[in-house]
Amino acid sequence: MLNNAQLLDLVRNELSEGGSVKIKARGNSMRPLIQGNRDELVLCKPNEDSFKKGSIVLARLQEEHMVAHRIAVTDGNTLVLRGDGNIAARETVKPKDVVAEVIAVVRGRKMIRKGSLCWNKYRYLWPSNPLLRRVLLKLFAGKQD
Repeated sequence: MLNNAQLLDLVRNELSEGGSVKIKARGNSMRPLIQGNRDELVLCKPNEDSFKKGSIVLARLQEEHMVAHRIAVTDGNTLVLRGDGNIAARETVKPKDVVAEVIAVVRGRKMIRKGSLCWNKYRYLWPSNPLLRRVLLKLFAGKQD
């Protein structure tokens, strides 16, 4: 099994040749849209549209650590990321730390594409308020799509 640094290098190399890459999601910081060890993420090379609020990006936080989180705030040359499943935790990165953009989530035979109704309900309707987020996450905790 590849470690995170090896996986990031592999993703970068594949995306530099064009096309997309599919990787297995790990962790639950993007629940309820993305569930680790169940869903797969379809990644593409980032472009200028990738750095907008609401986009989900794969970013390197440290040499051995990466996250696929939603852009919560863009401020000049800084991006603040937040997992949909995180109550308060946020990460700050530079655009150069973004390895890829998530353009779809594969759940079994179903593909949830960026811009689709299902995708956009989490992008636009998922609360940023920590209290509301905590309540909704508790409701989703027992639900396995």
